[in-house]
Amino acid sequence: MTSILDGATIAPRHVEDDPARFARPGKLEWLVAGSTIFFLAFNVPTTWFQAVRFDGGVASASDPITQVAFLACFGVALVQVVPNLVLLFDIVRRSPHTAAFCVLALASFFWSSVPTLTLIDGAILALTTVFGLFLVVRFEPRQILGIIVVAFSVGVVVNWLFIVGLPRFGLGSDGNATGVLWDKNSLGRVAVFVFGHLLLGSRVFTRYRWPLRVLTLASFGLVVLSGSATSMASAIALAGMLGVFVFFRARRQLLGAVVAAMIAGAASGIAVLYVQLEFVTALLGKDVTLTGRTRLWALLIDDIAAKPMFGYGYHGFFTGWFGPVHETWIEFRGALPHAHNAGLTYLLELGLVGFVIMLLAFWRLTADGVRFVQRVPGPGGLWPLMVAAFTLMFSVTEVGIHGRTVYWAVFVAVSAIAAREIRRPPAAQLP
Repeated sequence: MTSILDGATIAPRHVEDDPARFARPGKLEWLVAGSTIFFLAFNVPTTWFQAVRFDGGVASASDPITQVAFLACFGVALVQVVPNLVLLFDIVRRSPHTAAFCVLALASFFWSSVPTLTLIDGAILALTTVFGLFLVVRFEPRQILGIIVVAFSVGVVVNWLFIVGLPRFGLGSDGNATGVLWDKNSLGRVAVFVFGHLLLGSRVFTRYRWPLRVLTLASFGLVVLSGSATSMASAIALAGMLGVFVFFRARRQLLGAVVAAMIAGAASGIAVLYVQLEFVTALLGKDVTLTGRTRLWALLIDDIAAKPMFGYGYHGFFTGWFGPVHETWIEFRGALPHAHNAGLTYLLELGLVGFVIMLLAFWRLTADGVRFVQRVPGPGGLWPLMVAAFTLMFSVTEVGIHGRTVYWAVFVAVSAIAAREIRRPPAAQLP
């Protein structure tokens, strides 16, 4: 059987199901797809040469060149999606949760503490979602994975060039690598995502196996050089979980194994940091309160209770000393830019409704990923589960994947691919 990810001849399986797809992508669409993936992961090149880093923030967000670059890419994607609205609506119908999250984020303008910011960031979230859907509408799954692998490969090379050749810009003040990004945690996080995709790509695109293996090792090297303990543990856990998924893919216990592996992967980092052993905390460079995160989480519970159903609006809570977060910052004795936990972020910004929608989106991807890995042979079948595993690990102690990020765009695309593929009749597959 030829896989939709591993096979070379896949067009016939879509002719009956999706006739609109076969206005084949033009060169501009390929360029926009690859460039946008690259921009989302590694920022726009004009923002790279910053000798002064900004703590936790994306200082390029208001840069006019950055805005024009993203709006141009998103605009092309939107124009190409419009003629395929029937197919788009079918994709959204099969995988509705990411679209529902966008609608809720935009609707929160009406109750946001900062309506203008919510409207702008909600629109950016919607455009990023449209881009993820554009990939699914206009490209085959194998082509999407190939675009991501190429963009990530270029990003790995560029980051190494900055670290080795331009250390003034590629290294932070503490000596840890930042590459073309703003801080070591940002580099570590994206390097883990790149590592997972290149690991799969080296198995799927066998013609380029050895170059991709070298780049996979280089991406892991970026994780190490970033000095981010969370990213290091996540990269190791991600590789381990992929091994578990491969071992159980043909067994009835696959769903249980997937759930157990994800819980273990997410919980192990937290559990280790709580162990009351000096050599462990010294090794990881952390204190037993996750660098103060747990104290922040405890303070945020009262803020969530004040607006439990719909929250303070998308990006409407952490808005500075004159926003809803000011009393929490006073009690915490510090101004942290986000909750360092995706679940708390959803509860704060979009309340219980937003939290449930994202929980359903994650569970849907995981459940569909289990069926996908059993239905699609070869290493490419692991793609949805790999994305789900990454999402979980970086939702526990980080802000999550939503927003103008490569994580959200790929999450949207992979959720749609998995949902559509597992609902195709088996007879439609090539022998």
